[in-house]
Amino acid sequence: MKKIEVRKLGWFEKFWLRLKFPKIPSKDGNMITISRSEYELMKKIIEKEECFITQIHNQNKRIKDLEEKIKEKEKARRKLAGKIGGMKKYINRLEHE
Repeated sequence: MKKIEVRKLGWFEKFWLRLKFPKIPSKDGNMITISRSEYELMKKIIEKEECFITQIHNQNKRIKDLEEKIKEKEKARRKLAGKIGGMKKYINRLEHE
């Protein structure tokens, strides 16, 4: 793995960075230099992370839909069980009469 080199920035570099990235805080003014391949790798990771987040959201929606279907089926099952129980009670009453 490549060793990270830390160096002090000149006034022009500091000024350019402040214009380009105004919200990045810098207490000591040290910056890390990285290679182009490392930058591209970081960019790919960030893009994939966004894809993973959308996939997670989609899976959560799907899970919620399945939970709703399960609740509806359970409700229908209980209704049917109640009807069957009522019929069984009616049949037992007829048999004992």
